[in-house]
Amino acid sequence: MAFTDIAALAADPGYQSRLAACVFNETLAKPSDYFTDTILRVGPGFAVQAFGPTVASAPGFGDKYTEGGQEAVTDGDLLSAVQANWTRIAALYLPPDIP
Repeated sequence: MAFTDIAALAADPGYQSRLAACVFNETLAKPSDYFTDTILRVGPGFAVQAFGPTVASAPGFGDKYTEGGQEAVTDGDLLSAVQANWTRIAALYLPPDIP
């Protein structure tokens, strides 16, 4: 694993598009809450911002990217990493306090 490989994957437009589709698909299966509604309201850019670096850092993703580009990270790999990190990332986006 090299950090440059993880950074390159996180910046790869193909990876970002696939990740956004994965996050949106997962969002539609979840109940409405502040985080899921924000993803749907703000769009793919927010999905990539929220999940991109964390998912790219999943074990083995940097090596897969080096060996075969973003295509080497399978859809199943993406889904597993999104699901594994959902709770932690969602907790970073709590609703604002409304007086």
